[in-house]
Amino acid sequence: AVAADVQPDGPDDPPEGRVGKTVNEVIRLLAQLDEQKDDVEQNIPKDVLDDIDNNRNPNRSAKARVENTAVQNQFVHSQLLAVQSYRGFLREALVENFPDMAPFLDETRIDLTKHSGDVVRMHSHFEGPTQPF
Repeated sequence: AVAADVQPDGPDDPPEGRVGKTVNEVIRLLAQLDEQKDDVEQNIPKDVLDDIDNNRNPNRSAKARVENTAVQNQFVHSQLLAVQSYRGFLREALVENFPDMAPFLDETRIDLTKHSGDVVRMHSHFEGPTQPF
């Protein structure tokens, strides 16, 4: 209802009045939404609905979530690269100090330097190349 709806009814207004007309229209639209709910096959995140209810643009929130996810992804990726680098240094040091262990230190590992979207398992001398998983 808006301010114009609470003005005295005029001769051209419906019998239920301006407020009643607005309420009936809202009820009709809500009933129409309720009928259509089974036709929607996508789940809408609650955050998006909350944004709409609070008169916020859901695209702005989605953009923030995507940017936050990208930052977290970069952070985790850099941690994995650091672990892989440390593992290489450790292997080199162990091979240098314990040469007899060299055949046992080259085990299967994940190569994080590939940027193709697939994670590729690196093969060791115990097995042949494998497919992306």
